[in-house]
Amino acid sequence: MHTQSTQSTLSTPSTPTILAAHRYVSSHAPARTRQDIIRRLNAYALKNPGCPADVVDECAIDMAYLIHKERCILIPVPDHNGNTAANTRLAEAIALHARCSRVEVRDILTRAEPVESTCARHRHKLGPLPVEAHRIVTKPHQPFHLAPIYFVDNVATSGNTLAACAAALHGFGTGLVYADASR
Repeated sequence: MHTQSTQSTLSTPSTPTILAAHRYVSSHAPARTRQDIIRRLNAYALKNPGCPADVVDECAIDMAYLIHKERCILIPVPDHNGNTAANTRLAEAIALHARCSRVEVRDILTRAEPVESTCARHRHKLGPLPVEAHRIVTKPHQPFHLAPIYFVDNVATSGNTLAACAAALHGFGTGLVYADASR
């Protein structure tokens, strides 16, 4: 079930636009509706490569609805350890449901070294990791035709991870997330 998308544009010019299927309601704030609770649980579940297929599919349908291009490239965002398994699975599911004539999933980003997770930083009240500290880099990959690029992730918190992905691709790309907590 798709609800109205949210779109955030953060203040720095290097930060990509963020397209989100839903608004994220923090676990520290009282959930307003049953849907808020379900979305929060889905967003958290998407972090795990073993997330149930029906959850991945439901979230992918909502995210695919936001893509309005004839062709595009979906690039999974690496987790704090550089692993892209969960977001690659999500990107592949989005590709199946996108209305585009051609969607490519390109697993080309990783981290030069692990960083502290957003959840851990939040627990320790450290605030978001600065863009340059994310250490997101490209993996060796084959060249590809230029098309609109979407960085696929479960949740946008500050937008810095998505900005680091865009920086790794010289400023190109738009964030495509299930839930947006950056507003």
